[in-house]
Order: sequence, then C-alpha cells, then structure tokens
Amino acid sequence: MLRVDDETIDPLDDKTAAELGRRFARALDESDVVVLSDYAKGVLCDRLLRRVVNLSRKAGRPVIADPKRASFKAYRNVTVLTPNAQEVTRATGWMPRTTTAPSGPLEWRSMQLPAMRCWSRVPNTV
Repeated sequence: MLRVDDETIDPLDDKTAAELGRRFARALDESDVVVLSDYAKGVLCDRLLRRVVNLSRKAGRPVIADPKRASFKAYRNVTVLTPNAQEVTRATGWMPRTTTAPSGPLEWRSMQLPAMRCWSRVPNTV
C-alpha cells in the first residue's frame, strides 16, 4: 500500500469556508458538544473558526479545541483548550516545570496571556 499526500496549509477559500460554515450550522442542532482538532492545515482558518465558536456559544454548546497554532488568540471563547506542553511553550514561551521525572506529570498554573486566561489541571501526585 502506498499513500501520497498533497497537502497545503493555505487557508480555505471564501466559498469553501462558507459552505463548511453552513454545514456546521445545520449539524449543530444535533450536537451536544463541539470538538475542534486543529491540525494547522488551513481548514480551521480564522473566519471559519470564529463562526464555529460563535454559533456554538449562541446554541449553548461547549467547545473543546485542541490547538496547533503558534498563538492561542484565535481560540478565545472556547470552553476548554487542550494544548500539550510543547504547544503551551510555543504559544506562550512559558515552560511548565515537571513535578517528577522529566517524563512525569507537569504542574500547570493559571497563567495570564494577552486577551485570554488559560487553565489546566494538575494531576494528583500524592
């Protein structure tokens, strides 16, 4: 088996973004929660991401986003942001400290970022 990808990281064109926004709006009525996994490949362009988040909030649906962008600003107004340690460091310059071995649990603290506040939880390490 051989798989060959021809991928781009260019944002969607206006027509395609508008169509995805319309399809999302129709599907939202049948959803309890919205999960966005951003692969930084251009599909969740700024305009579509804003529309999805705004529609979801108006409908009272929680939005969980897994970010891949170098900045978290685009994810403002999501309910839960789930970056990993590398994504936090890339977006903020803040390096979490380990509470055990280098591969062990990370200690997260509330941190103030421009125009948003992010929280994550500390694993129980009794």
